[in-house]
Amino acid sequence: MTPSNSQSLGPRCATDINPSLTTATLMILNEGVHKVTLPYLHEFKDRHGAVRRYVRRFGKQHPLRADPNAPEFVTEYQAALELLQPGAAKPAAGTWHALVTEYLGSAQFKQLKETTQAENRREAERIRVKWGKHPVNRLEARHILKWQDELADMPG
Repeated sequence: MTPSNSQSLGPRCATDINPSLTTATLMILNEGVHKVTLPYLHEFKDRHGAVRRYVRRFGKQHPLRADPNAPEFVTEYQAALELLQPGAAKPAAGTWHALVTEYLGSAQFKQLKETTQAENRREAERIRVKWGKHPVNRLEARHILKWQDELADMPG
């Protein structure tokens, strides 16, 4: 049984969208309805009707791309919380996290137009979430092809 203003996201989980655009509540639909409110998780429908989820903390926000039904949602949520921590530990050298951090802080990036920066930042953050802890030098073509297949199934 889900509330009438819920959007069904699958057989085990639904999300209750708060019209004030401030919080989201995940409801686990196993034995009855169990509401789990994840702190700093914000969800809203954009002007096209697509549901957007962000972790917002300390004046920054990080998009979440995974479906709340998928096991990787919690992993992505936790990674976003770590990324938004003030004074977070410096990323390990040679990782995608370090490479993205270096690029976003570079003079080359800062010279780009604001709209280009926003687009590049969005894509760089997707890479950071997906590959952040992995060494750059271990990326293989099969990893890229697998990720391409995953992205092909996502709208937008």
